Amino acid sequence: MEDAKAKVRRFYNQYRQQEEATVQELAPQVQQTTGSIENVTTQITTPTSLDIDMWLFGPTVQRRKDELDDYLSQAVLDFPSKEEREAFDVMEYWRGHLRVWPTLSRMFFDLASIPSMSVEPERVFSG
Repeated sequence: MEDAKAKVRRFYNQYRQQEEATVQELAPQVQQTTGSIENVTTQITTPTSLDIDMWLFGPTVQRRKDELDDYLSQAVLDFPSKEEREAFDVMEYWRGHLRVWPTLSRMFFDLASIPSMSVEPERVFSG
């Protein structure tokens, strides 16, 4: 179990490094348009379409120090029945938690977008 946690931590850290690099790349552009660098995160995370949370609460500029630790400290989802567990929509879950755990959500959507293998490509390439 600890080996799996260590691998997830390394994977998560790679995503965080990519996000930090993106913020650093966009910082000069935002500084040119706004005149200051303090609004960089606000400028980057502000969606272009109507977002009810944005309208109600404004842009989110404070991020948790470590989303992964926060996520792992949450209670495990418990379903009272097999039917409810099978009806659970994991895509909707991560859409709903996009603002809470943006990096983890992005990791999920990137991984979920990988097509599953089928027997057909293996049959074609094995001759």
